[in-house]
Amino acid sequence: MGHKGVIGAGLCLLLATFSVAADHMRCGSYLVKIGDTKDQVVKRCGEPVYREEVSAEVERSEEQWVYDPGSAAFRRILTFRGLRLVDIETVRR
Repeated sequence: MGHKGVIGAGLCLLLATFSVAADHMRCGSYLVKIGDTKDQVVKRCGEPVYREEVSAEVERSEEQWVYDPGSAAFRRILTFRGLRLVDIETVRR
């Protein structure tokens, strides 16, 4: 493996330690999972601390919501395609 291959492999390993994908997230006594709607997520978790529209294409609109429960817990980034939750990413500080 050349110098660039070692750097690339190291970078991938480093990035993998900072975020983890999941198929569900706990909000108090509620569980949010892939496939839930935006309304269901808000009812179970409340409003996110931040929302960002990632893609505004009519048929593939994509939005990311950030939930940050505080310094003792991991930040969560939820990705919605249309009205449905398609990804939950756990981000370490």
